[in-house]
Amino acid sequence: MTSFNEYKEILEAKEVTIHHLLKYFKKSEIDYDAYGNIYINFKKETKKMPILVSHLDNVLGDEDRKPVYSLDGKTIFCANNVGIGFDDKAGIIAIIELWKTMPEHNFRIIFTAEEEVGGIGADYVEASRIDQAQYILELDRKGGKDIIQESGYTRLCSESFAKKWEELGFKRANGTFTDLNKFKPKATKVEMCNLSIGYYNPHQKNEYLNIKEFENVIAKVKQFMLDNAAEVFEDTEEFVEEKKYSGYSGYTGYPRSNISQCDSCGRYSNVRWNSSAGMYLCEDCEDWYLGEDEGGTK
Repeated sequence: MTSFNEYKEILEAKEVTIHHLLKYFKKSEIDYDAYGNIYINFKKETKKMPILVSHLDNVLGDEDRKPVYSLDGKTIFCANNVGIGFDDKAGIIAIIELWKTMPEHNFRIIFTAEEEVGGIGADYVEASRIDQAQYILELDRKGGKDIIQESGYTRLCSESFAKKWEELGFKRANGTFTDLNKFKPKATKVEMCNLSIGYYNPHQKNEYLNIKEFENVIAKVKQFMLDNAAEVFEDTEEFVEEKKYSGYSGYTGYPRSNISQCDSCGRYSNVRWNSSAGMYLCEDCEDWYLGEDEGGTK
């Protein structure tokens, strides 16, 4: 089981930075760019490798965080009810755990900047870093068993790739904007998807992490990577970029006067303020947020 005490600095951080990550990776394996994106294991020219992605920022403000286990040891939440930012600290920690438990390090990592305000960091990731990937997995989805094949009106992977995850126990779900919306137009032949990583009530102060689901997803991702190490993946289905929904106006956490785009998927129609989510949402995304899967996002 993951020792979350080892990640105390990450859990308590207002935003994860390269300084929080240095001790988990050899210094020679870390690269970064002017936009705040961090790259791991990109310096060696080797065969095609998978890429794992999570983002460094979160939307829960500047309060001091005090992460604690629940009494039964099954969840982690914030003692002073200000949230921890598991969207996407859960993804960051999961990727570090995979790095530690797979010593051959036959994958690459991108930690992106400013995903929550429109995928700004991902916008500046050069195509040459991702268009030769074996496949790309983003760990930035709430819940414990979702695979996102379509995100914010962008198809991310083929039917055959999605079915491989269904065989591992995942289920397809509707997704909203993530960094992969910026990656796919640069790497249209690369199979990619967003996966659950065990957090709930994202962007809210009562968020929490389900430890069992978190651990299960790590195990499934590791299994997928090992079982498909020699697999040659290519998304041969036609990619059509839906420019109308290619970005979003920027999550702010409070009502604004210039209502134009959905903060979740970038849609321009039927947008209104949703106080429960703390976002401007279109009708489709609002239905999803208020559905049976409470607190849904991504």
